Amino acid sequence: MPLMHFKQVSFYRFTKDIDFTQESLAAALESARFQEAPADGGTASEDRGAGSSLPVRFGWSNPLPYDSESLVYEQNGCLLFSLQKAEKVLPASVVNQKLDQRVQAIEMKDARKLRRKEKQEMKEDLIAELLPRAFSKSSWSKAYIDLTKGLLVVASSSANKADEITSLLREDVGSLPILPVKPDVNPALQFTDWVKNQSQPANLAIGGACTLTSQDQQGMSIRCKGSENLNEAVLSHIEDGLLVSKLDVSWEDRMSFSLDEKFTLSGIKLLDAAIDSMPESDGDIADRFASEFHLFTSDMRVLHDDLLAALGADGADTEAQADPAKADSSTQADDAGDSNDANQAAAATADENSEETTTAEDAPW
Repeated sequence: MPLMHFKQVSFYRFTKDIDFTQESLAAALESARFQEAPADGGTASEDRGAGSSLPVRFGWSNPLPYDSESLVYEQNGCLLFSLQKAEKVLPASVVNQKLDQRVQAIEMKDARKLRRKEKQEMKEDLIAELLPRAFSKSSWSKAYIDLTKGLLVVASSSANKADEITSLLREDVGSLPILPVKPDVNPALQFTDWVKNQSQPANLAIGGACTLTSQDQQGMSIRCKGSENLNEAVLSHIEDGLLVSKLDVSWEDRMSFSLDEKFTLSGIKLLDAAIDSMPESDGDIADRFASEFHLFTSDMRVLHDDLLAALGADGADTEAQADPAKADSSTQADDAGDSNDANQAAAATADENSEETTTAEDAPW
């Protein structure tokens, strides 16, 4: 089984020239290296939540599937890094059980019913008391900067997950002038044409599943699975005015994935041509990882360009070249949006259950 490939991908294009190196990026991330929570409940880093009494903690960690102190890995003109997120696991049933016990004890002692506000305050105090003793669950969000293509490739198709890593990266490197890569034309129109007329490019093959979405205010969504050419029901939905918003495809017999109208990839699987091109393992995990990362990033460069060619030019890049001032303004707006979304995500005690995260017991890939 391959050591390295992203199961999900979101693309961002840098709107300005970047001068990152492995050394400079590692130095910027070092100040926010992931820290284990202190056993005494203290706070080692208040801005990233290193205290054991806080529900969520963030920090940069080793991006490799083997022991290493490095925070940034360089290979094939790409800089790989990883954001670790630790969340306290505090089941609601445990909190409610202990809360009921305390409420009953006070009500019997005082011979009165507690008000809702009193119960809520007791619950908040109880959570603060239990959090330092709760187990932590870790997940890792990975990304790499492709210096050759001027791209940031995030291992997520979730906007909140991607915003989480980009906003924290921006905090630590000082500036992150990026915009999401988007085709000029709505990809759903192109997907629909491919399915209806079997007119997809030669290097793409339509898979056996798609999602159709209505364009009215109701936003009805239908997930269809069938044969490799899809079935007549899909064509019937298209005739009724639904558009294909997500489509399973394979590329050059190297990867299969679901491509959606936001130009994100999910469910990425390496196919025979990609697996066969990997060198035989000699038992050295570092050498094997280097080879696989080189092949994957090389494939991702070509796939990125092929998909844009199939769906239309990258509008964000074209706009930036035509009007740099406008691109800077858009980047600032995007930056602010990233920070707001990530702050909201960091405040939540529960995260999305997505494919690119693993539990603490799993390998980081």
